[in-house]
Amino acid sequence: MTDNSKTNICEHCGYENPVGALICRRCYRLLTQAGKLPGLHGTTDRLGTGMLNQNKILQFPDDESVVPDPEKPFGTVLRLRFVGADGDLVKTFRGGTMLIGREDNIRRIKPDIDLNPYGAFRRGVSRTHALLRREGDRLLIQDLDSANHTFVNGKRLQPNMPHKLQHKDKLRLGVMLMEVLFE
Repeated sequence: MTDNSKTNICEHCGYENPVGALICRRCYRLLTQAGKLPGLHGTTDRLGTGMLNQNKILQFPDDESVVPDPEKPFGTVLRLRFVGADGDLVKTFRGGTMLIGREDNIRRIKPDIDLNPYGAFRRGVSRTHALLRREGDRLLIQDLDSANHTFVNGKRLQPNMPHKLQHKDKLRLGVMLMEVLFE
């Protein structure tokens, strides 16, 4: 018999995850227990990410030459080029998944890709906003039922449904805009 005090069982697939895990290691869904995050008080919709006015969204610059490139496979290096913020963020995939969001030391949330330095809070990025998953030479993104949603090339993603990212896709988390580049 398993000691449930040392595991966090996924409500979706039943997998026994280590205590403190936020994402199931089998089905990649947000781990909750009756709508609550493990070790936190309140429901997942009360984590402090405010709803944004969707009418005040920064637009991508008009550049017809920047279109997704379905022919370029994903290797191991991902570059996120921010619109309206300085700098790019470069990440190398060593494992299969990366959590995107905002670090919160009080709630012990430490995403693999922390967008706090790029103004994530004021742009409506949730602490556990989305999950990136590498499958061979493909990169998938999955919205984790975030407060202000995830969009790829202007299309809103359905929560917890993986979507294939392509080189030069335009990604929006809340109102944070970035271009996805494979290197």
